[in-house]
Amino acid sequence: RAVAAEVGAARVGLRISPERNIQDVWEKDAADVRATYEALVDGVAPLGLAYLSVLHPDLDGSLVQDLRRRFGGVVVANSGVASPTTRDEAETLVSSGVADAVAVGRALIANPDLVARWREGADENAVDQASVYGPDARGYTDYPALTTVGG
Repeated sequence: RAVAAEVGAARVGLRISPERNIQDVWEKDAADVRATYEALVDGVAPLGLAYLSVLHPDLDGSLVQDLRRRFGGVVVANSGVASPTTRDEAETLVSSGVADAVAVGRALIANPDLVARWREGADENAVDQASVYGPDARGYTDYPALTTVGG
């Protein structure tokens, strides 16, 4: 609420990861997870935030879709739980109405020209997982660019 009040709700998004089990915080009780995230979404929905981003392996399942309805605004899906989101997966998530947009992380790190690659159907660079979250620019600024962009 404080951030939305300070900078404007239209400039604030919230990312949630129900059942993600990060850093030994295990969310295994489905009823508790649902109650917790429903309360959270119900609390932020009236703020009119720019978007709600949801990382979950079952984006079209009842939990995520119920949260989407409760939020009532733009929902950004993040399906990259087990593997990076593909172009086909992103298109399907949006065209089927599961989400309004799709967050793409690892594929974008390895392909700063990802939009052009997806537009042209070009191959993507593989993510160098050993350099992700490294102490320097290696792995973030040295992936090869698509040389045939624009023809």
